[in-house]
Amino acid sequence: MPVYNTADTVIEAIRSVQAQTDPDFELLIIIDASPDNSQQVIEEYLHANPDPRVKVYAETINRGSSEVRNYAMDLIRGRWFAFLDSDDFYRSDYLEKMHAAVERYPQVQVVAAGHSMLYPDGSERDRSPQNEKYYGDNEQILVDYLNDQITPFTWDKIYRTDVCRGYHYPQNVQRGDDGVGSLSLLTNVSQMAIIRESLYVYRVNASGLTWGSLPPVTNTEDHIGHLERILGDRLHNPRIASAFNVARAMVILLNAQQALLIGGTQAQAIVRRCRQMLEWKQIIGALQSNRMVGAAAALLKMSPAAYKAFYSAYARKQYGL
Repeated sequence: MPVYNTADTVIEAIRSVQAQTDPDFELLIIIDASPDNSQQVIEEYLHANPDPRVKVYAETINRGSSEVRNYAMDLIRGRWFAFLDSDDFYRSDYLEKMHAAVERYPQVQVVAAGHSMLYPDGSERDRSPQNEKYYGDNEQILVDYLNDQITPFTWDKIYRTDVCRGYHYPQNVQRGDDGVGSLSLLTNVSQMAIIRESLYVYRVNASGLTWGSLPPVTNTEDHIGHLERILGDRLHNPRIASAFNVARAMVILLNAQQALLIGGTQAQAIVRRCRQMLEWKQIIGALQSNRMVGAAAALLKMSPAAYKAFYSAYARKQYGL
């Protein structure tokens, strides 16, 4: 669990791990040179509530979540590992239900679950898969991941350590590190299961990095470059190449839609560049794999105003923003 500037929520995150109905775990907390009093809050809590399963590591230099996760992966001793953001929390049966899926699919290397969105007003919305699903080959996993059929999050999954240990998060990812890191971890995975239960609670924070900032287009270009490098020769596979058009479009759309919602002169320049990056050949390729994403890319290409109206309504309905 990387910790940065989350003193108000980190204890709830820790407690959610300690409250697991499957108590066989080790929690590695990496404080990433947090500028607030997160370290003090954690130390005081553990002093009053000692737990030998909880290990705390305090960094003196801020490294970012990707490097912190890589560092933690080198410390892992268990057969399985999972990630938890320090402003979110697990349901109490997160580990139990994940491990039950492993019992159903003994050869599985990754298990993914549903999650819930916790809005600022305290309400929740469940976002769970409609059906349980099992994958038996790497190509289909990558195709569905790139095609937005498998979530890009690292925190809604457990990973088998011996399969994923050598596939670290690329460094210097300024935006979308979850998506890039997840793809890296899945490149060597041939068997995966997705279960329906909502086991993770994601806290929607309108002022946070995901929603409240305006990243430059260079971050989007770097993000796409990381995805291309991770896939490498796999992009010669027509199915993966077609699905990559979807992933590429989604990265560009994310940058453009935040610029449209935030507004301003800088935002206008970002939107123009995003529209240039959305080439019609790739839009058509995206349409062939995912009609919704392809249509959204075409709409932004033709009319940013129409896309802004569409996405504003979507964000209100889907995320309460």
